[in-house]
Amino acid sequence: MGQLSIFDIVEIDTKEDLIKKQLCQGSGFVDGKYRIKTYIERGERMSEFPKWLYKEYGLGGCSFHGEGNNSSAKGLEVFRRSDNIKILLSWAEVAARLIDLVAQGIYYTQKDEEQHQRNLKYKLEDVKDGSIWWLSDEQKQRVLNGDLSLFENIRYLTNDDGVKDEENYEE
Repeated sequence: MGQLSIFDIVEIDTKEDLIKKQLCQGSGFVDGKYRIKTYIERGERMSEFPKWLYKEYGLGGCSFHGEGNNSSAKGLEVFRRSDNIKILLSWAEVAARLIDLVAQGIYYTQKDEEQHQRNLKYKLEDVKDGSIWWLSDEQKQRVLNGDLSLFENIRYLTNDDGVKDEENYEE
């Protein structure tokens, strides 16, 4: 391998920054960052974490100002149009990087926790007005009495509303 120039080093850092930025945006779903952080912190079923992430992200993607990501059975593709960067991360690599970001305290910030608390309050209002129908009467009463833990754990392991085509998932 030849000698690296300063431009090569900047490009490598730029790609890593892009990956980190995209991963730190979460799955794109309400409370997705909370669910991902919680899954990692619990440390249970970590061998299934990459497959769980595939379901959490679903199929599709997002972009903003020419940067974004696309998720598929193959993994998470991170891109930036301005310099034509496309990086495909396998779900196992996404899982490893997210574990590292959570351990470093970079992934889930105070701002993310504040948003999570606002989301819990909105869900409480939905229980009060009857628009949440999937809770039993006993669960609704627990929520009305202040127990919001039902909302924090509801999609931790089930994630049943995610991707249905698991046969396309690639390890």
